[in-house]
Amino acid sequence: MNMQTDSSNQPYTAVECYNKHIRLTYVKNSGWKVPAVRIQVREGNGHLRQGPEIPVEIMGTVASSLIDLLIKNGKSISQDILAREILKAILK
Repeated sequence: MNMQTDSSNQPYTAVECYNKHIRLTYVKNSGWKVPAVRIQVREGNGHLRQGPEIPVEIMGTVASSLIDLLIKNGKSISQDILAREILKAILK
């Protein structure tokens, strides 16, 4: 993944998905008053759609819950690979 810096000097990375980009930004001073990861979608027209800010301290729980949700809904994925990729993107 390619790390970049936004106009507020915050590091982010983006993942392509169906001709759009999912953008993950590390936010030091989030609305939670603790470091968080903001998840946004960059539309085809270039605009960023605001998404949630998830406190870094609960990212492990969020990643685990995401894996459980996918598996319980019949998705065949490797938990190890998915968890590693999610955490790598978040913690870099």
